[in-house]
Amino acid sequence: KVPKLASVVGILGHLAGQHAANIKKALVNLMQESFVANPTREQLATVPFLLQLASMSELLLTAIVSEFNKILSADVLNKLSGLVSQWEAAKIPGTKDLMSLVVVLILQYGTGDLKFLAHLLDVAAGEGEYASSALPVVQNAAGIILDNVLMELQHRVYAGAADIPLLFSLERKLPDLCLWMDTKSSSKTMWIWNVISFICIYSKEK
Repeated sequence: KVPKLASVVGILGHLAGQHAANIKKALVNLMQESFVANPTREQLATVPFLLQLASMSELLLTAIVSEFNKILSADVLNKLSGLVSQWEAAKIPGTKDLMSLVVVLILQYGTGDLKFLAHLLDVAAGEGEYASSALPVVQNAAGIILDNVLMELQHRVYAGAADIPLLFSLERKLPDLCLWMDTKSSSKTMWIWNVISFICIYSKEK
């Protein structure tokens, strides 16, 4: 399976230079088609497959995150949560470790904007457009992902890791990060405070 994935990543990487817009459009179409009422096994496997691809290519990770930002909504997240049990029932490869993979991808994401992270914080806190429309299971999942991201950041910072893409990106966006603290959510505020403290330690270590 890995050689096949590597081949797909290699081909997409080769085409990305001249066909980036088409590739991004195709990624969005694939994601949206997986939300149909009665998906085929291929459609059902789309999101896990795309996440696996993203883990093997920074180019694809950036493309997937940028396009996912455009379609991210409470409705999409609610539909995604409904697909989890279907992935497990259909024994879609990689489903068991999907949340861990999402955490790894977030930590690897060091380019582009961080709108996806702002969305994730809003989902977990039940704020913004997600205040009344995101299902409790979605809010809980977002909270678990953020907690795991924080724990992994802590581990890497105190281990003296030189390359932490997410933290490097957050350091460059520090003014925006501070603005995110305009919230009534104590958990969201604490998460941001912790990240800022990690940035301070990380900056001194570099």
